[in-house]
Amino acid sequence: MDAVFLITISFFVVILLEKMLKFGVGFKYETLLLPLVLFIPLGLVMDFFHEFGHVMWGVAAGGRLTFMKVAFFEIYPRFAVTPQFDLGYVQVVWDTPSPPAFEYGLFLVGGSLTTNIISWLLAIVLLKKSLGYKTKVALKILGIFGVLDLPFYVLFPQIGLRHWIFLGGCQPEPLIGARMAGIPDPVFCIMIVLTTLGLIFLYFKPFWEKAWKRIRTSLGMFHFKQGENF
Repeated sequence: MDAVFLITISFFVVILLEKMLKFGVGFKYETLLLPLVLFIPLGLVMDFFHEFGHVMWGVAAGGRLTFMKVAFFEIYPRFAVTPQFDLGYVQVVWDTPSPPAFEYGLFLVGGSLTTNIISWLLAIVLLKKSLGYKTKVALKILGIFGVLDLPFYVLFPQIGLRHWIFLGGCQPEPLIGARMAGIPDPVFCIMIVLTTLGLIFLYFKPFWEKAWKRIRTSLGMFHFKQGENF
């Protein structure tokens, strides 16, 4: 079922990329085989960054890593290939009867916060560096996973779905972590909206520029026709 889900998502992503290609978003490939091949591996790479973000923020907040697993790979305390698929699981503990609220909140929100930061860094690289088509497509796919990680994890579990619809956590982990860290819900939600909109603008900048150019052209033609009528 995991494999069927990932293949189905890959199929829809390829269709989406094909539509973007027609609108000139920047996926200048004669074939869309490369995005299809890269979709699942890059998704797992960003999933690793998500789990590593939990580890990094949890340890920085005084916790101790006891277990980490991504997909079929147990990474800590020993590296092993397991038959059971888990999108990602990390366990960080504190040497107290119960984990401190603020520190545990940072641990919970740290996964999606890390992927969001990585998405911003990738967006800057894509804007500033002259990259080949293959590298650009790979970075865009990786970045888009990071763009969607935070809003999906906050929204979907609250409507009965999992982090990635059928896979992942079933609780709004970043929102719970933000509450434990003392961040009010309205402030956290505004931050999510602003950062998501900003990233969407950066990753699809050619599309927005082309759309705005078409709107200006249409408005210019409209004003020109209005002038003719007078």
